[in-house]
Amino acid sequence: AGGEPRNLTSSFGDSVGAGLNWTPDGRAIYFSSGLGVYSQVNVVTTTDGTVRAVFSGNRNYNLFDLASNGGRMAFTVNDSRTPDDIWTAQTGLGDARQLTTLNPQVKELAVAPSEVIRWRGPDNLEIEGILLKPLGYQSGRRYPLILQIHGGPYGRFSDNFNARNQVWAAQGYAVLMPNPRGSTGYGNAFTLANIGDWGGKDFGDIIAGVDAVIARGIADADRCVVMGGSYGGFMTFWTVTQTSRFKAASGHVAISDWYSFHGQSDIPGLMEYGFK
Repeated sequence: AGGEPRNLTSSFGDSVGAGLNWTPDGRAIYFSSGLGVYSQVNVVTTTDGTVRAVFSGNRNYNLFDLASNGGRMAFTVNDSRTPDDIWTAQTGLGDARQLTTLNPQVKELAVAPSEVIRWRGPDNLEIEGILLKPLGYQSGRRYPLILQIHGGPYGRFSDNFNARNQVWAAQGYAVLMPNPRGSTGYGNAFTLANIGDWGGKDFGDIIAGVDAVIARGIADADRCVVMGGSYGGFMTFWTVTQTSRFKAASGHVAISDWYSFHGQSDIPGLMEYGFK
């Protein structure tokens, strides 16, 4: 019928993700969101805008749907060692149980461990990222490092199962996946912190992460490579113009000329917003 809209999540610290789902009685709405390197399903009441997380624990709760009566929900779950499977739970109790095992062969494979790490970037801003250690990692030994830079810039790396990175780890590489300022999942102010400064302090955040992994004795400073796509491709190109520390670089679906990108891309508003 229309009327004056109300903002239910004005006090919620980050962006609301896709998959909005009303309860049958209309008293609450379920939605997804990023939470650092993890994903969560949340529910907000339509009366007062109270938001609570549905699940606990550091995992990635992604696609979800409510039963027609609102009593149960189905959702997908993954973590750094297990690809997505379908789970179900009662909406009010959280008695989650797994329904599928779509990739049973993973249990037979050697999977490299990941670690969520933190360091300080420019302005002493805390930055978070994921470090995948090589398969068979031995403490005290230094390994070649792949620095991966995500797209967006308003994307993020999640601590989920990443088959491609597992291939790198099996070949003896450590892989660093930083979430510099401009990433989602860390609050609105953090996401907007690189507006007008692409390749500035966000670049500093990323390089500080490489320095942190080298300082921990894991990465070999003389055997580092950088790669990324889209905004990560732009940042890859930018990186090799700012430092000679990387021995190889691979940028794909990337931006190398902002003028032609603005004139030929179907998303010219990205740079109009990001450069303002």
